[in-house]
Amino acid sequence: MARKISDEQFAGGSAPDVEPAAGTAAAKPAPVMYVGPTLRRPVPLQHRGVFSGGIPQFARELADTDAELAACFVPVAGAGRVLRELEGYPGVPAGEHSRRFESVRKRYMEVN
Repeated sequence: MARKISDEQFAGGSAPDVEPAAGTAAAKPAPVMYVGPTLRRPVPLQHRGVFSGGIPQFARELADTDAELAACFVPVAGAGRVLRELEGYPGVPAGEHSRRFESVRKRYMEVN
């Protein structure tokens, strides 16, 4: 059964914390989509890339040191709303995700 993610949980850019049921193995992280700019370096990340086990290991170290980059990984369940914001759909105001996208793009533009 899929869990609905509230706007408050989604606004932080991270999946809600889910406690595994007693006696079961730890739950696998929810799938996330990378909605930041395409990067080749320092780690290869494609805009709209989907990762089934949460933030991928190869990007985790960078995401741990760059909060804005980490916030570009959003739950797949709510990625449509973020993509509409980034693509400038009519009636969808630019918000926090648009600002993060531009900030990450500018920071890594020289590297790429």
